[in-house]
Amino acid sequence: MFKYLDCLMKKIVLTLAVCLMVFMSEANPLPAPAIQLNKMFFDSHGDWVIELYFAHFKHQYDRYDSLYISSSAGQCRSKKILITNDSGFIILREDSFSHAFTINPDGDSILIRAKFTGSSHNYDVVGLLIFGNYRNATLPKLRHGQSIVSILEYGGFYCISKYQQLGIPYDTSGTSATLHGQLYDKHNQLLSHYTGPTLYFHVNWDGSGLDINSAGVYSKQVYAYNLRIDSLLYFTPDHQIHYAKISPVHVQMEPDSVVLADIHLLDSLFMGTKEAPVLPATLIKVYPDPLQGSSVFHYQISVPVKATRCMIELTNLKGQPVQSYSIREDTGDLSLPENLANGMYLLKLWMNDKVYGTVRLMVVR
Repeated sequence: MFKYLDCLMKKIVLTLAVCLMVFMSEANPLPAPAIQLNKMFFDSHGDWVIELYFAHFKHQYDRYDSLYISSSAGQCRSKKILITNDSGFIILREDSFSHAFTINPDGDSILIRAKFTGSSHNYDVVGLLIFGNYRNATLPKLRHGQSIVSILEYGGFYCISKYQQLGIPYDTSGTSATLHGQLYDKHNQLLSHYTGPTLYFHVNWDGSGLDINSAGVYSKQVYAYNLRIDSLLYFTPDHQIHYAKISPVHVQMEPDSVVLADIHLLDSLFMGTKEAPVLPATLIKVYPDPLQGSSVFHYQISVPVKATRCMIELTNLKGQPVQSYSIREDTGDLSLPENLANGMYLLKLWMNDKVYGTVRLMVVR
């Protein structure tokens, strides 16, 4: 009798232990194995090279089966790739696949999928990578020595790097460029001495805003890719997010490039429930613009200046002073400094120590 009860108790304990293990495995499942594209480039022989980064493979090596890659040339399955570590890199070349597979260096659309045993479908490794002259490309054609890199841990965002070194996950070195230009409100007035909220590019937002100087010139470090911007993001004092539409900006950024692109707001900026004040139309006009073959330009101020302390200040686009002119009349002619270099300059109207207008002047001599 006791022997029977002892045997029965052992069976009950074993059954409870198995049930507990099943419950715990469902409540705390192992993280799914992840494979992400890390880098792609064409080597000195013009052959493509793809580096994948994998993670969370601890005790799950047997779940990995194979990789499938597709491009405009078709689809191909990789040879068996043995994974024996929790994380690491997989290098793919043409000989990694069952037959020859091509990627067009002028432009292509690439998709890589991973197959895991026990799964009824494949998992995307690359969220449709499109580059070069292929339709809807988000990246330019690769130049010699450049690569396409993924800079986010969960993939899906790619940019151009000027380096091709392997073995560094989510490598952002050599991927930055600079976008700068002038910032205008919806009335096409230059936003000099801007004191509004910090403005951000909402595409691939990195937490840093536009650097705007007193001349209304902004600067922003961005990643090197085909940048498309149609709105700016900003926060009101009550921490509400707002978007301001702008005239669309489409520019191709290369590593270390500095690209000029003016931004024209199409919306007003709102501060809480009140609209931010908009400066009136500028009180100063100059002509001819551009100024060609001459050092003399004509100015016209639309308010009386004789009873004020009035000055016109000539600066470069960085806001650095070049020349100042004391003004006693509402209209007149002024001469530029000798040996002034060709380019774009700003003319600011100062009245009683306040700026009442800013205009651009292109000098071509």
